[in-house]
Order: sequence, then C-alpha cells, then structure tokens
Amino acid sequence: MSSVLHSPLLGGGGTVRVLVADDDPSHREFVRRLLQRLEGMVVVEAASGHEVLAQVAAHPPDVVLLDLHMPDQHGSEVLAQLRRSDDLRHIPVVIVTEDPNDEAMWNSLALGAEDIIGKEEISTRSLRRVILNATTRATLRRAADDAARHMRRLQQITALLSAAPGRAEVLGVLATQGPILLGAQAGALWHLDEHRLRLEECFGVEPEVALSLRGTPRSSPRLLLEARQVQEPQWLSRDSIRRQFPSLLGPLRHEGVEAWALLPLHHEGPGGGVLCLGFRRPDELSDEGRLFLLGFAEVLGQALERARLYEREMAQVATERRFSGLVSHDLRTPLSAIVTGAALLETSSDPTASAVSLRILSSARRMQRLVEDLLDLSRTRLDGGMPLQRRPVDLVKLVAEVAEEVRAAFAGRPIATDTPVALSARCDPDRVAQVLGNLMRNAILHGDATAPIEVRLGADDDWVWFTVSNQGKPIPDDALPHLFNPFFRGADVPGRSDRPPSPTTSHRAGLGLGLYIARHIAQAHGGFIAVTSSIEAGTSFRVTLPRQPPPSSLDPGR
Repeated sequence: MSSVLHSPLLGGGGTVRVLVADDDPSHREFVRRLLQRLEGMVVVEAASGHEVLAQVAAHPPDVVLLDLHMPDQHGSEVLAQLRRSDDLRHIPVVIVTEDPNDEAMWNSLALGAEDIIGKEEISTRSLRRVILNATTRATLRRAADDAARHMRRLQQITALLSAAPGRAEVLGVLATQGPILLGAQAGALWHLDEHRLRLEECFGVEPEVALSLRGTPRSSPRLLLEARQVQEPQWLSRDSIRRQFPSLLGPLRHEGVEAWALLPLHHEGPGGGVLCLGFRRPDELSDEGRLFLLGFAEVLGQALERARLYEREMAQVATERRFSGLVSHDLRTPLSAIVTGAALLETSSDPTASAVSLRILSSARRMQRLVEDLLDLSRTRLDGGMPLQRRPVDLVKLVAEVAEEVRAAFAGRPIATDTPVALSARCDPDRVAQVLGNLMRNAILHGDATAPIEVRLGADDDWVWFTVSNQGKPIPDDALPHLFNPFFRGADVPGRSDRPPSPTTSHRAGLGLGLYIARHIAQAHGGFIAVTSSIEAGTSFRVTLPRQPPPSSLDPGR
C-alpha cells in the first residue's frame, strides 16, 4: 500500500512538483523511484545549477532537492540567487550532500535552506519527512514575510491618507497608490446615496468604461448593494462572477484581472461606500491578503469620514468668516455713530432728550460689547488665537480701575478689593481688564444681591493671580464642565438666571461668550482660569498668569 504525502501545499490532495537537482544521473533516478512511491509526486530533474535556475523561473516547483556539489555552480550559490529573487525566494529548498561534515551544508541553512539530508540516509520515509518539513517552514516564512510586507504597506498608505485633508485628496491617494501599495490592477470606489450607486474614483479602468459607470442605477449591480448593506466583504473570482453575477462583468471587466474584492467602508458616513479592487492573481486574496485589504478598507473609511468632517468644518469656518466680516464692517461703524450721537444728546438741557439719550447710549454700548465678543470669538477660532500686546502693567492700579468701572455700571452693588501695596507683571492690560470686568459683572449678575463681590490679587515669584468671588446659589455640578464653552450662558443654568436690568443700565444676558473668551485670554498669556462653587464658600473664579511671558510666546508685545 502506497504512502500519501499530506503537504500543506496540497490541502490533503493534488500533486507536489519536486525538482531533483544533481549532476549524477544515477542518483537522480534513485530519488525519482523513491518519490514515485508517494502518491501525488511529479518529479522533474536538473543536472546543473543553470538548469535549476532556468526551470525554477519557467515553472516554479513546490520544493527543490538541491545537491551542493555540481560542476558549473555550487549549490549554495544557486540557493543564494533564489533567495534574492522576490518571485522565487519562498520556494522551499532541501540541501542534499554526500559529506555530513561539509561546512557548506551547514552554511546553507543560514542562506535560507529549509532542511538538509545526507545521501546515505535517503529513503522514501526520509524524503517524505524533509519535504513536509521544508514546505511547512516555507509556508510559515512566507506568511510572516507577507504579514510584514502588508504591515509596511498599510503604514505607508495610512501615513498618506492621514496627510490628505479633503475628500479629493483622499481619493487621489487611492487612485495613485492603489496599484503600488495595494498591488491591485484595477479599482473603483462607489458611493451609495438615496437613488443610485455613484462612481467616485477608479483606476486601471478604460476611460469609456469609467464614464459609463458614473451614475449606475441603484438596482444594479446588486452585489455592490449587498456588500454595503450586510457590511460583509465579498471575495470573487472571475468564474464566480460569470456564474453568479453576470451583471458585474461589465462594471468589473478588466484585462488580466482574475479576482475581485468588494469591501464595504464602515466609517464613511451617511450612505457609505463600497471599494472594489481587482487582482491579477487569485492568491493575492489569501488569508493574509484579505486581512491586509480589510485593514486598508478600515483606514480608507476613516480617512473619508475625517475628510467629510474636515470639509464640513471648513464650510462652517467660511460661514463664520463671512459673519465676522459682517460684524466687523457693517455693525461697528453705525454703532459708533449711534454712541457719538447719544453722547451729544446727553448734554442737552431738555430732560426728556437727556433720558432718551442715556437709554440709547446704554443699549448701544451693550451692543458694542456683543460685537467685540463676536470678533474675539472669530479671533480664537479663525485667526490663530487671541492677539496680545504685552507691556509692564501696574496690576494694583488695573484692579482698582476695573472695579470702579463696574461699580459705576451697577450702582449700589459693593465690590471689595484686597490687593498688595504694589504688584506688576508683563501682560496685555486691556485683555486682563476685559477678563476682570467680565468676572466682576458675572459675579454681580449671578450672586447674592445683599453680599459684596470680593476681588483679591496675589502673587509669588513666577505667577500672579486674581480671584473674583460672590455668595449665592452655587453653580450646579453638571453645568461646571460647560461654563467655558462658547454660547453657554448663566441663564442656561437652573437657579442662576440673569437679573432684570436696572432702570438706568442694561445688564441682560449676553451671548455666553465671556468665560470662553476669558479662558482664551488667560491661555494666550500662558496661564489658566479655574472655578470652584459650593453652598458654603460661594462661587470663586481664579485667573493665574505668568509674571513674565513664557519662552514660547510669539506675540508682538512680548
């Protein structure tokens, strides 16, 4: 009863092509007879190193039994040439030698031979063993090499996609790198919308074919829809397409393509897409190849979704820029005229005109503050940050001036200040005054009307800090994380609504930008702002700034 060779290359059946390379005809015949006892063996012979290389290049065998000592070329040289070839380096080689102490035999293992066998120990059993060992090791080595190659490719294409901000750039990476890094002969990216499959990008496809595919009805081809809807990849050979999906022969036809991968893009946002890739050889869709393609589809889907969000953000930025221009040019000028006119009316001897002018002036100045807040929002989001003009500032004097301005605006509301005799820092006085004024006004609007607002100024060798505190209802815990978000207002916090305006001034809810802008001003100085709030201690905002600009500061007033 004959033995059966269970080779990993056979999957339990089929044939194994063995190339016996030896300059001794009698030895080649001996090995042939032994191998033919094993089921499925196909034996070919070579008498020299040149014949080995020629036969391997023309028809790669499953394994080579290579004699080290041949007249024209040493076996180790033949082995080295095979291992240097990208196409042939994975062919398993077993070294055969007469001398078990031959140093070249052991060196061949370092060159990449899978196994060695002495001629005196050759038998049917030993040949079966070394061929099995060689094919198994070669398969494992090839899998490891493929995994490393796929990882390098995935890292390369991930880097390229990461550098592509918009959808057009992402699609450009797919079109240019698909043949290079994916090894695909052809490819197409389809986007599924409400009515049809839309071809967004393709490569390796004739222009007239690409033109005919743009706007394929949603009902055809069905397999693309199924791949997207069930979120499962499809691995197809040309024969399976011909048998099961003949409608795809048009969209997926390409000379020399024998296998296709249809990959749904999971992160590609609304509608989603399907990536079709065609390969020259079906073995490109091995288990390792499929894992690589699934990884690429994941990265591509993320890149497309990131590009969608980026373009949406850019559209929003453009809208904000236009709005900022409207605020800056179309509102500031008429407001300035209103303020100037109201100030002139205020000097009128007519009591009615004077009262009206006071209300106009108050409202116009409030509108000016809103306009300035919107412009500051624009600066933080669009123009690269909050501009500063630093210079040496007397902070004790600054605190006193801001406190006096707020007292004047809120008649009857006490503000207690606690400052050292002298304290200075290099900062932007207008911006710091803006932060202090905002915090004091917030404390008055949201604090206990019967308790004074407390403002403290302190410092050490490197830092200065301002603390603005008020008594009253604390800020709810769930509101604290949102206080510094743009457009989050005190009126949005339960139990902390704005008070009605006074008879002579207008202190209504603003846009909810004050704390957001205050934080950006502190950060622009290299500092920070923090808040604590409790029933016992009240609410306290602390602004901490460096006394000197940090080394990274690049503002003109540094």
